[in-house]
Amino acid sequence: METLPFKYLGVPLSSRKLSIHQCLPLVERITNRIKCWTSKLLSYSGRLQLIKSILFEMQTYWGHVFIIPKKIIQLVNAVCRIFLWTGNYNPSKRALIAWERICMPTSARGLNVISFEWWNKAAICKMMWAIHMKKDALWIKWIHAMYIKKEDFTVMQTPRQASWLVKKIFDIRDWYKKIETVANMDKFCVIHKMYTLSRPQYLKVEWKALTLGNGIPRHNFVLWLALNHRLTTVNRLAKWGIQVDQDCIGTWLEEVAWMSKRARSGRAQNNILVFLFAAVTYQVWTERNMRRFQGKEKEAERKIRDIVLQIQIKGQQNAKWKKRLEQLNSFP
Repeated sequence: METLPFKYLGVPLSSRKLSIHQCLPLVERITNRIKCWTSKLLSYSGRLQLIKSILFEMQTYWGHVFIIPKKIIQLVNAVCRIFLWTGNYNPSKRALIAWERICMPTSARGLNVISFEWWNKAAICKMMWAIHMKKDALWIKWIHAMYIKKEDFTVMQTPRQASWLVKKIFDIRDWYKKIETVANMDKFCVIHKMYTLSRPQYLKVEWKALTLGNGIPRHNFVLWLALNHRLTTVNRLAKWGIQVDQDCIGTWLEEVAWMSKRARSGRAQNNILVFLFAAVTYQVWTERNMRRFQGKEKEAERKIRDIVLQIQIKGQQNAKWKKRLEQLNSFP
């Protein structure tokens, strides 16, 4: 028989606290997966989708079993951050938006990327609840026989002779009880709902619907960037006491507020306006980057043609848009 630590089903088993060295294979697996992708051909929105659907799932397999060390969580977040903003895995400090904000809900200026640290806690809470309620599993019977015995699990002290992982499962009861809406240990919601309830209550923004419209994903992502950067700049200047042209700021904020109201509507005309708003923002953003970093420029007429072509293609997929787009058919 092998001695601890050893691997079982791809994860290390140890009676002591997992070391950073033991968890490095998780970071290496994520990095190796990024190496396999032709990431340079992907837009920001494409990389974001890969992070949500693939890289996060690679983390949860570990997160449902162990308390992941904070250093490993920081390394995983760094790899995902670098991949999102650079399309690569080489170390880089380039980041247009802080990772903490990206993990915020879409209603609070974020991109709703799951925070691995908070998800790990929610998953361990499910193990804690299973010890309390589900006594049919063999490992749960062993914990009851060794540590709980006939005591009340909800109020008993954490057993000192238990392993590090068992102690952490007992200790997480206090974190679980702080969430008043699910403080009843007789019931447990799914991990995702537990994660949502445990997150801080962020201030909501009114332009959420703008970035979740029917537009092209890369357009919506760039619009999200523009909204965050613009509002962040305004907030910083106000904090530093710097006076800015209020008419300029008011015009932008008023336009965003005007478009946000229409984004919440289901009318075809309003949906087209939101699509155009995101498309124009994207074209301006790409033109700025081209002039600043490549010293090139593109004619405004060509950009307008691109927008018209994109909206016509989108209109062919939506019957409600066709009547509203007839006026664009005469475009030369």
